Amino acid sequence: MTKQMNIRLDEVHAALLEKMVETLGNQGIKTNKTDVIQKALYVFARESVLSDKEVTEIIDKHYKGFVKD
Repeated sequence: MTKQMNIRLDEVHAALLEKMVETLGNQGIKTNKTDVIQKALYVFARESVLSDKEVTEIIDKHYKGFVKD
């Protein structure tokens, strides 16, 4: 399930986001702003804020793929 959120970005962060999506597109990677933000949150959580265990527990709790019952 996805949860829609409204966020505000200053000009610098909006430009970074736009450039990242553009660059990935130029590299042949099909993506969008939502994908880039989600990946950035994941990397920041795992590398800077939360433990690997905490990140894994959150993913396992919310994952609804074919592997998890």
